[in-house]
Amino acid sequence: MRKKFFLWFPLVIYMSCMWFVSSQEKNRFPSVKIPFADKAVHAAEYAVFGLLLTRALSPAVPGLSRKQLFFAVLFLGALWGASDEIHQYFVPTREMDVFDWLMDCAGTALGFFFYEKRYS
Repeated sequence: MRKKFFLWFPLVIYMSCMWFVSSQEKNRFPSVKIPFADKAVHAAEYAVFGLLLTRALSPAVPGLSRKQLFFAVLFLGALWGASDEIHQYFVPTREMDVFDWLMDCAGTALGFFFYEKRYS
């Protein structure tokens, strides 16, 4: 039970932080004038998410092959990213963007590969 807590707790805290930041109006953050910087931020944010999700999920479902685990992580990351984009639709000064969602998915996959490279 203690091991499960230490595997899942960082993910839950990180997801809570993601949701909180996503709830903030856009003008609360400093504006960066670098083209596509927001897309890189999405990819980096979701790379951490993908790494934490892989870390929590891989021992939870030990019978999954690497390929099955990848698709499970990618599916859950895509689902969380979609819910985040829909959530932003209802936040003033924020908008829903399919390209942000695609970068969320790419970041999640990147996080999976970072975890696999480090711990496999």
